[in-house]
Amino acid sequence: MTQELNRPQATAARAVVFEQGSNHLVLVSIDNLGFYSGTADPLRKAILDACRLQPSELFLCAIHTHSAPTLTLSTEKGHPNNVEYSKWLQGKLIEVVRNALERLAPVQVGIGSGSSPLARTCDWRKKPSGCWQNCGRSAIAK
Repeated sequence: MTQELNRPQATAARAVVFEQGSNHLVLVSIDNLGFYSGTADPLRKAILDACRLQPSELFLCAIHTHSAPTLTLSTEKGHPNNVEYSKWLQGKLIEVVRNALERLAPVQVGIGSGSSPLARTCDWRKKPSGCWQNCGRSAIAK
């Protein structure tokens, strides 16, 4: 379940829920820098209480974007607008998780692996042909 958070920053929160018997695994990802200034525990507690989850059933993750407000629940640690946003976000995260819990459906889960040569940290150069080659792995002297 992905839900736009309806803010000018065009941020979103995503939740996926897996259920086996009475056990849940709830994964929540938000477009934010991270959970700093003591925000993770209060956000987790609000979701756990509102959705009746066990602490081991909830995982929060931020994608580490610099395009969203910094989370804080204290005006001593951040701007009042950031406090307002963080409290608003708490309610939205509860809503996203509740929606995901209410919309459970059977799924098939699989895994895979692969690689991408463009994701390597090395020296890439463009060939005259327009194709890219990894000069760091060739015998060409610079």
